[in-house]
Amino acid sequence: MCAFFRDKGLNITIQANQNIVDFLDVTFILHTGLHKPYKKPNGCITYIQRESNHPPPKNKNMPQGIEKRLTNNSSKEKIFEDAAIPYNQALKKNGHVKALKYAEKKINTTTKIENERKETANDETKETKTTNRRKRRITWFNPPYSKIKY
Repeated sequence: MCAFFRDKGLNITIQANQNIVDFLDVTFILHTGLHKPYKKPNGCITYIQRESNHPPPKNKNMPQGIEKRLTNNSSKEKIFEDAAIPYNQALKKNGHVKALKYAEKKINTTTKIENERKETANDETKETKTTNRRKRRITWFNPPYSKIKY
């Protein structure tokens, strides 16, 4: 594998026997089995302004998306609270008022058999509701969102 990348002018760095590994946006602490969100040491967190010219759902759902990502990347509530401080500051700086809170992770307790039963029930209802519809030859243009009124 190293030879393949070397032929392309790329280098691979391999580090073995580490207790802490950073992978994408998660830091894994291998000897304790914990994980936490990863942030570059000198990284600056920036978000869009609340009053910016973006669709209202995008502005409204930004804190919930950040909250969900941090919750999923944190193995404990204490880790979440430590990681959420800079994100809360960045959101407040950009006009978002909602503070990030740890949400308990939902565990899927349904069995494979229950899921199959639900799928077959859904398939049966779909078959009875289908009707033949002709395809329209209309092409719609949806312009980009803008708060500016013309």
